[in-house]
Amino acid sequence: MAMARAARRGQTRDHGRRGRRRMGLRICTQILPGDRVFLHRVAQEPKGIFGSGYVTRAPYEVPDPATKRGYRLCIDFVYDWLVDAHEDVVIPREMLRTHPFSVQTWDAQSSGTVIKPMAEGALEKRWAELTGKRKPPKFDTPTVPTHKK
Repeated sequence: MAMARAARRGQTRDHGRRGRRRMGLRICTQILPGDRVFLHRVAQEPKGIFGSGYVTRAPYEVPDPATKRGYRLCIDFVYDWLVDAHEDVVIPREMLRTHPFSVQTWDAQSSGTVIKPMAEGALEKRWAELTGKRKPPKFDTPTVPTHKK
C-alpha cells in the first residue's frame, strides 16, 4: 500500500484527482512539476494535514462523465510522507487555527487551494520538525537536443 511505503520515508508515485473526494489533494491549475503539495483532510475527523509530496506532472484533463464539465483535472505526484488519515494526522486542524497558520483558509473544500507565503514557510518548518527533514526527490529533466555546427 502506498501509505505504508511512504510512511517508511520512501517515495511512492500517485496521482491526485480534483473534485472526486473531500479527503485528498487540492489541485490548483497553476501547479507545476517540482511544486510542493500537502494532503489535507477537511470533511471528516481527524481533520488536518496527513501527507506531503512533490508534483511530477502538471494538471491534465481526464474524461469524467459524472462531472458537469465532462472531465476532471489530475496531477501526478510522489509522496515523501504519508500517514493513514483515518487514524491520525500529522498537523491537526487545531494547530492550523493558530498563528502563523491562521492567515490561511484551511476549511475551503474547493480545489485549487494555494498556501499563502507566510503560512507556507511556517508549515514547511513545522512539517520538518514533525516528520524529519528530507531532500526533495530528483526529477527527470527533459533532455534538449544539441545542434552540431
